[in-house]
Parts: sequence; structure tokens; C-alpha cells
Amino acid sequence: AINEGRLHPDDEFYNAGSRIFGDTIILNAINIAPGMYSYKDMISQSINTGSVAALESLSDNNAIDQQSKQTWYQYMTSVFGFSEYTGAATIEDKGYIPLVDSPFSTQARYAFSSHGIGITVTPMQLTSAYSTLLNHGKYITPKLFSKNNSYRSTLITDQTSSTMQHMLFLATERSNTKALHQGYVMGGKSGTGPSADVSGLYQYYRSNGVYVGYVGKDNPEYIVLAKIDEPEDDQVLASRFAADLWTLQINDIIKEL
Repeated sequence: AINEGRLHPDDEFYNAGSRIFGDTIILNAINIAPGMYSYKDMISQSINTGSVAALESLSDNNAIDQQSKQTWYQYMTSVFGFSEYTGAATIEDKGYIPLVDSPFSTQARYAFSSHGIGITVTPMQLTSAYSTLLNHGKYITPKLFSKNNSYRSTLITDQTSSTMQHMLFLATERSNTKALHQGYVMGGKSGTGPSADVSGLYQYYRSNGVYVGYVGKDNPEYIVLAKIDEPEDDQVLASRFAADLWTLQINDIIKEL
């Protein structure tokens, strides 16, 4: 939505703590007081109702309709390459993004997808998506060994890329301060979601966590992803453990920069 000029990071949305679509209720991962919040807050505080509002802004009617769903689907698939093989490995999963016209692609389904629920994205795909956001909109084909990189341009503008870099820095500054190092640029975002069982059903009492972001000397040079599946301590969000692991990885990289 930032890329389309439909919203600015300082624009605000109202967080009521939940959104209702039919008989489906969407909640924030943690309790966040009702009120007005900026989209910077949405990133740094992981406000799910904010990601739903951002999705709605892609529609002329400010709703989850055919227009907003189609635009979001286009970004997920054509820009970021979700639901496609990355080519990084001989054997890999291509994930799953529900088709816009599928009878299962309800408002609730797409509302959930705005913050990563109900879709399947591999760590390699997610890392590549962050790389695209931070590399001036260029999608670099991931490789598991060093060689000349190939890339394709996407819809992401330089301005959007710079904006996202700053928003990710603000998120780390707020929630993962110990990762910051003077003289280096870095930023990242956490994510926590319910774990799926062998049949694909979500287990809301078990969670997976991820933290993904960038680090570099003057500009982003590395995209780093840390993932923790079903930590034994279920009283702490899984992404908190992932953030700690990410920080350790960042510290090792900085020693080599």
C-alpha cells in the first residue's frame, strides 16, 4: 500500500483489539490497548488489526474485496515469488498462496494472510522477499553457493525500499535493542504463528517464531532469518527466542564486516 501511495508510515488506523469477518474473529497476538496507531507502530508492535487495515487500503472502497485481494495476491506471487520454486535447491517446497477466485478465499482468509496466517512461505522465500524490499525492488535469485547473481526488477520503488528499511530499524530499536550496534545499519521484524499438525490444522497451543532482517556497514548487505519451532516454554512468544538467535547471528556477521 505504501508502494501505491495509498498510505504513509505515519498514517493512522484504529486498533479495537479485534476485527470480525462473518463468524471469524481476528485478534492481535498480544493485548494492545485500543486506540489510534501509526503503521510504524503496526510493524514495531506487530498489530494484526493494522495489517488488515493496510490490506483494506489497497481497495478504492477501503475493504477486503476483489481489488485489494488481487493486488495483494500479485505482490505475494509475482513480486516476492511466493508459491513458486526459488531455484536455490534441487529439492524444495514452493509453499501455498490461495487463489483470489478460490471459494475458500474469503474476506477472513485474506485478512489472516495480511499477517501470515493461512499461507505457506518457506524461509528461503521469506528471506528473498525481504531482500527485494531492501534492494531497491530487485528480486535476486537465491543461490546456495557463490556465483554471479541474476535479478529481476519488481514493482517496488526505491522510495518504498528506503521506507521499509527505516521501519524495520524502528521495529528493532523498539523491541530488540540489544541487537543494535553503533556504526552499522540493521533492522528486522518478528513473527509468531500457530504450529500446524500433520494434517495441516493449526495448533493454537503451540507456536513457531521467526525473526528476519538486514545488517550492513553503510547499507544492507545481509538478510538474516532465524526460526524457532515449538519452543518448550509456551509462556513466551516463539518469536522472542528467534529474535535472540537472530541477534547472535548478527553479532557474528558484524565481526566479519
